[in-house]
Amino acid sequence: MLHLLNLLMLAMASSRHVLAQVTGGSVTVELGVSATLPCKLAGTLAKDETLEQISWQRLTKEKTKLDNFFTITATAFRFINGPDKRFEYAGRFSDHDGTLRLHDVSLKDEGTYTCILTFFPTGNKQTNIPLRVLVPPSTSVMDERPVLGDQDVLLATCTAAGSKPQANVWWDSKALQSSMTQNNTLISHLNGTSTTVAFLYGRPTKHIYGSLAHCVVSHEALTENTTLPFTIQVYFAPEEVKITQKFPNVIECESTANPNPTFTWSSALVSPLCPKSKGAPKGGIFAICW
Repeated sequence: MLHLLNLLMLAMASSRHVLAQVTGGSVTVELGVSATLPCKLAGTLAKDETLEQISWQRLTKEKTKLDNFFTITATAFRFINGPDKRFEYAGRFSDHDGTLRLHDVSLKDEGTYTCILTFFPTGNKQTNIPLRVLVPPSTSVMDERPVLGDQDVLLATCTAAGSKPQANVWWDSKALQSSMTQNNTLISHLNGTSTTVAFLYGRPTKHIYGSLAHCVVSHEALTENTTLPFTIQVYFAPEEVKITQKFPNVIECESTANPNPTFTWSSALVSPLCPKSKGAPKGGIFAICW
């Protein structure tokens, strides 16, 4: 008879725990924004149950040992191990809601937060809330200044820096010349972020000079892929100089180079009667006045 009574009491206690459970959920936010850590009782309490206290614990990159940091009662809430003004109580005790809001989230805040609701006389109910922090990449494309030649060299570098998790970076093959190749490297940082670099290789000829390539970056924090257009540069000195008399008093000098060539004119034929502003050389054109 006593055994049956104990089983009945256990079943009644279990049923009350089934009726009322604490809900939470995983949270993912970007670095520097606010995160809502949900904690609320879902279901109905037994008539003889009352909520006495809500407690918060955390185990994060900064708090590597379990840290009891916040408690809430019907009349007050307080920090346990020193205040952190970034935390805001966003629930209502009368609603059995212990939700917290964490402002200006940092990488050190990433981890697991535990919300514990203490009831009398049945004890504790709790939920774990994993917090993930995303860091979008800082993107850039750099010209590696290849010089005209017949060997494959590094043409350009595309970088997605300081992201979490790592970004995917690639050169769009549809926009590349068939002779171009690419590869990637990953650099991990001590704070948990990483930098992904995509290298573009090719033969620096005049054939590819001026063609358009596209670097594509994808990341969990980006709503869509970021595309960085890049005009391929090949650097070379003037190879041919062409001088043409355009008009009786105008001489034109033409040459192709990258960067654009600088023209220097000298002549003993300029009349002293020619105004300096009119007879001065302008780029590849020199006007002679008499």
